Amino acid sequence: MKLLFIAILVGCAFPALAQPIQLAPGETLVASSSVCPKCGKVHATQAVSSDQAQAQAEANYMASRGIRGHVWGCIGNFEGVGWSSGGMPSTCTPRRRMRLVADAIARGRGGVYRVRAWR
Repeated sequence: MKLLFIAILVGCAFPALAQPIQLAPGETLVASSSVCPKCGKVHATQAVSSDQAQAQAEANYMASRGIRGHVWGCIGNFEGVGWSSGGMPSTCTPRRRMRLVADAIARGRGGVYRVRAWR
């Protein structure tokens, strides 16, 4: 069973995107988020067990679809994503000192995908 973290965008600026995202066979919704129309930030509407689980779900999603970039709202205070055709991909890192709370890797279309999060 695959786990999936989905961002569902809602708000005045994105009315066409305010629709449910279809899950692929075997995928399970872990959590959902929405964009607050007042502040524009992404807020979780369902809890995820941990930052690591959320990062792993995002890495798995990227790998399964060959996505080379951010797909959902930020995990923690800073999130870096990376991909590589082989080896360990690097990611962006925060400019100020933060604690690494998640480091997830997944293999899929086109190579290795990585998601790291800091708080």
